[in-house]
Amino acid sequence: MTAELDELLRGQVANWVMRSLIRDVRTQLRTNGKVPPLFAADVMEALAAASGEPVPDTFVSGVGRPLVSVEVATWVTPKEAARRVDRSERQVRRLAANGQILARRFGTRSWQIDIDSLTNVLRSNTS
Repeated sequence: MTAELDELLRGQVANWVMRSLIRDVRTQLRTNGKVPPLFAADVMEALAAASGEPVPDTFVSGVGRPLVSVEVATWVTPKEAARRVDRSERQVRRLAANGQILARRFGTRSWQIDIDSLTNVLRSNTS
């Protein structure tokens, strides 16, 4: 038995998918600072229309762009971050370069690392 996607994603099912997606987006934002892709707002609006529920204000702003609400980051150098989590500076830089942790790059070599993001990623990798 196969059903079309628009037949499946109605009412409670669409609401459940929307809430699950919101939960995942929030987890990604808290864990490593990744913001949802631009198309996520359109997907949310379609799911909201199919479920009959509004898109929560905490996810989409009035113009349809994702809201980014990250707590104040504690920025440290890669050397300091490595010291705090007992890892090598090279490993911290690699996580930053791969986009696995929230980090800012200045020029070609200088990084600032959000220590909370690093701690969360390392904690989730060891679980």
